Amino acid sequence: MAIKEIILHVGDGGAASCVNLAGAIAKAHGARITAFIEGGGAEGKTAAIKDAAGGAEVECHNFDGRQDELVVHHSLHCDLIVISQAHADLASELIIGSGRPVVVVPIAGKFASIGKNVLVGWDGTREASRATHDALPLIAQGARVKLYHINPRDAGKNPATAVATHLARHGIKAQADHTYSKIPASETALFGARSLKVGDLLLSAAADMGADLLVMGGYSHSRTREMMTGGVTRSILQHMTIPVLMSH
Repeated sequence: MAIKEIILHVGDGGAASCVNLAGAIAKAHGARITAFIEGGGAEGKTAAIKDAAGGAEVECHNFDGRQDELVVHHSLHCDLIVISQAHADLASELIIGSGRPVVVVPIAGKFASIGKNVLVGWDGTREASRATHDALPLIAQGARVKLYHINPRDAGKNPATAVATHLARHGIKAQADHTYSKIPASETALFGARSLKVGDLLLSAAADMGADLLVMGGYSHSRTREMMTGGVTRSILQHMTIPVLMSH
């Protein structure tokens, strides 16, 4: 599906990078931005959004942070949501409640575009499948794409290979790769018997390939379980270094 309607949340944290990326996506896709501005400086933020959109249609609404359900409601009829990492709690609500892909933008850094170097965190869940397909309009022609499966059940097979074949039919050349979070027994003398966090492995792989976008399913387990166990979604939201597209 083409991206024609973007919901943008602009708060007091990470506003500039979030606005600039949303504007770049709107210009690239001829999309309309509906911005919900929270906090002070609404007039200045409105001008910044229109400048970043570069002629794309923009509609701005001011709202109180206690009205987060307003943003969730409007997000039900859009193609993409853009929000800053600074507002991770609202981002979580949107990931779970909107049924739409959510691009979360790191507080630190500048991101003029996304989709040229893409890492897909593939774990065989419906959420991962949804996120992968939701990301297709954002993946640039000729992009470098890696499907990264952590802890595949069958050591002799990488389930991401079938996904790579599927993406090829969409004109996307993707490499299937995998790794394990458990440190091999042969290395325990050096590192001790422990496991690496899946979120850390994803961010490390993204850095190694110079990715400008991480794509992954959000909240494959319940949000309560994630809060109790420090799940992958929460870990990425806390430590992300590049924009992340999440779908539930």
